[in-house]
Amino acid sequence: MYRKKDGRDGEVQKTDDYASMPYWKLALRNVKRQMRSYLIYFMTVAFTVAFLFAMNNIIYGNELQEKAKSSENLTSLLQGLTVFISFVVAFVLSYATSFMLRLRKREFGTYLTLGMTRRDILKIFLGETVLICMAALGAGIFLGLFVYQFFMAVMMKLLDVTFTFSAYSMQGLAGTVALVAGLFLVSAAGSAVYLKRVRIYSLLHGEKKVERTVRHPFFWALLTLLFLAGLLYSGFQFYEGMRCAMETASSDLSGVVGCIGIFAISLVMFHIAFARGGISFLQRSRRFAARGTNTFVLRQLSASLGSNSVMLGLLASLLAFAVVGANLSFIQKGTEEEALRRDFPYDILYTGQLEGDSFVQHGEGPSIEEAEQLIRKYVDVREKHSYTLYTDGKQNFYRYVDWAAGTSLHDSYMTVSDFNAYVTPLGCEPIELDHEFFVLANDVSWKQMDWSKIELVLNGETYRWTQAPQQKYRIFNYLLCVVVVPDEAVRAMTAEQEIVSYELEPDTFDRSAIDAAEQALTYQVYTEYMGERFEEPRCDYFFRESSKQERNEQIAVFVVGALYLAAVFLLMAMAILALKTLSQIGEDRKRYQILMRLGAGRREQSRALFWQTFTFFLVPFLIPVILCIPTALIGARLLDLCDMGNLTGMLYTVAGSIAGVMTIVYVLYYLATYLIAKREVIG
Repeated sequence: MYRKKDGRDGEVQKTDDYASMPYWKLALRNVKRQMRSYLIYFMTVAFTVAFLFAMNNIIYGNELQEKAKSSENLTSLLQGLTVFISFVVAFVLSYATSFMLRLRKREFGTYLTLGMTRRDILKIFLGETVLICMAALGAGIFLGLFVYQFFMAVMMKLLDVTFTFSAYSMQGLAGTVALVAGLFLVSAAGSAVYLKRVRIYSLLHGEKKVERTVRHPFFWALLTLLFLAGLLYSGFQFYEGMRCAMETASSDLSGVVGCIGIFAISLVMFHIAFARGGISFLQRSRRFAARGTNTFVLRQLSASLGSNSVMLGLLASLLAFAVVGANLSFIQKGTEEEALRRDFPYDILYTGQLEGDSFVQHGEGPSIEEAEQLIRKYVDVREKHSYTLYTDGKQNFYRYVDWAAGTSLHDSYMTVSDFNAYVTPLGCEPIELDHEFFVLANDVSWKQMDWSKIELVLNGETYRWTQAPQQKYRIFNYLLCVVVVPDEAVRAMTAEQEIVSYELEPDTFDRSAIDAAEQALTYQVYTEYMGERFEEPRCDYFFRESSKQERNEQIAVFVVGALYLAAVFLLMAMAILALKTLSQIGEDRKRYQILMRLGAGRREQSRALFWQTFTFFLVPFLIPVILCIPTALIGARLLDLCDMGNLTGMLYTVAGSIAGVMTIVYVLYYLATYLIAKREVIG
């Protein structure tokens, strides 16, 4: 070991076989000896590196730039997400490293007692960290090769682009290496601070610290129920806030944001209160505590849950938002696809002003004949349909809307024959009106209005309101509402807008042709304000494919980013739980030896250890995974409000899949932790 030299205080002479061994060799041997303890830490770091490598290749590679119009915006969003995740990973790795230090505190305390300096211990530990870092970096990059292809396959699917093998980026590799090196430097700095300040006595006898008994367990049990009520209340208010915002078309979501804040606080405080009071409350139940090793397990849990209550609450919040984010990303995907089908039922839609000047801009675009020649130059048109919107210049309907009354907005009318010509090719049955009218509204609040109080008099005839038919498609999404009336009702009205829709031959065009046609139909308009002239491009033709691409790009980043965030959060949470469990092996080993002396056999010890570790893992995991159910239910109700009830099946499938994947990861981490703990504690 180490022996002090005569007359020289603080110096040591190394006398055994490994005394003269270089620090890196000693670190390598320690890593081999501590392989079981380092296994979960290594796995987590390797998986994290894989995700970082995959995301950096998406950011710095050429695939996204070539296949997305707004690639710069998408890249910026992904970079911001990566920076945020890096901070989270740095914090978690520092936290995990401190666990590894505590796991070996007796070993380091012995080193200090034998004369080794703190600097020597730090060198050894840093050497071990570097070795793990290099091994995890290599394994993570290898795994990241496949994770990157998976992410690109998902992104190309969302962008509606044929997937091909994506090339890797040297800049992405360099960025990953630099990022991982920075993360380990941060964790190493935390280790250095810990080793510099910790006392030898704490290292050698830290496990002898006695956990304080929780006072006032009934008070903590009451708080548990109170914050559980807070979770339910915030969830209900979140739904109500979203429902009201959708029904009134309000952009004020401050109440919804407040509900999210209440939910997060309630979730953390619920776990703190439960950890401090729930177990103590069970200990007072003599009937339950007297069964088998229940008293021993409850005392173990009271100590571990009580001292880690804040950590458990934060982990639960982390997992909860990961679950909600992943679910919402797929809900967003489904709703955007359905909204696209409603907003753009035809491939191309033209709207042109016939009478009046409702647009402030001035400029002259191509005529319908010229535009049609340009369109046919790039794509093949299968069918063309023309419609007309009329107006009488009045506000029979707009006057019932507070913000619209008194403005220049006026009602728009469409004949029932034009309406049938518009919806019949879309698979809808034609309808007939006999002195009736109905309102097709795009705004949710307008759809719920009772128009029966309106006495619509046109050309001396009175028309009564009737319920609109089942609306599969929106009518001209740039208008708030269109009133459909019999053909004779518009005789005295003015033709205001001309509408032309085009159906293209399927599978005969690509995005480049659509982009070229849209560019050819775009012209410059200008406004004059205070003597200055402002110009901007404008196109009177709405292309479904262009809108689809823009929406897909946003959805792709949202879905991939949510999956990326959820995966990293889940790995970090499971790693902290596993490492925290393993860091208490020293305390558990002695307590289970006492349990054995009291007559408990190996089977009873294994059962007690199982319930102790399983409950510790389950506490922060249970509510987040259960959240998949209310998230799906709330999402289904909101989809019903948007007339998208056909998507609820997909929503439930996604929620079940996310819960299933989380459970699989949970089980794998738990089993690995339990088997390691069982071998170390029971033997």
